[in-house]
Amino acid sequence: MSSKLLLYTCCAPCLSGVFSQLNSYEVVSYYYNPNIADKNEHDSRLQELIRYADMENISIIHESFNRDNLIRWTNLIGPYKDLGEKSYRCELCFQFRLEKTFQTAKKMGITTVASTLSVSPHKNAELINRIGNALAQKYSLNYLESNFKKNGGFALSVQNSKKYGFYRQNYCGCAYSKNESLMRTKNRSE
Repeated sequence: MSSKLLLYTCCAPCLSGVFSQLNSYEVVSYYYNPNIADKNEHDSRLQELIRYADMENISIIHESFNRDNLIRWTNLIGPYKDLGEKSYRCELCFQFRLEKTFQTAKKMGITTVASTLSVSPHKNAELINRIGNALAQKYSLNYLESNFKKNGGFALSVQNSKKYGFYRQNYCGCAYSKNESLMRTKNRSE
């Protein structure tokens, strides 16, 4: 029997690009995204994740949209809101979400944690792994280092998004990354 792995999951497209690479584990997907300020956006991503998890028979645990979590996240990230994507702002956000994932794994008795975040070409896998390894030490758990984009994960996520008709957002999730995405789109069209 394979061992359980708690997989921090940001959305269905990313999970679909990672899941097949974890076939030696019993994957439990964990959706915790207090960085998403818009409840409709949060819930749209969650519904797509649930739909995919049902198709693949993946266990899923999710945290509902919660204003208190959003406020805690905003208080932490707010001073760095203008730094842009791939900055210290994102590092703190990864830390915040992964810490909750490790806490949840510990409570559930799951000894290994991983993250879908490294499947994105916009995310620094080395940084994510460094945070994951530090948290693994802190919580006396294992962290599965990954760079899922290098194993064709991102291309698979795009392919699966088309195949299954997934809602696929064009920004990471927070209001700051959304505004930056809108500005990039506006600048390209001018």
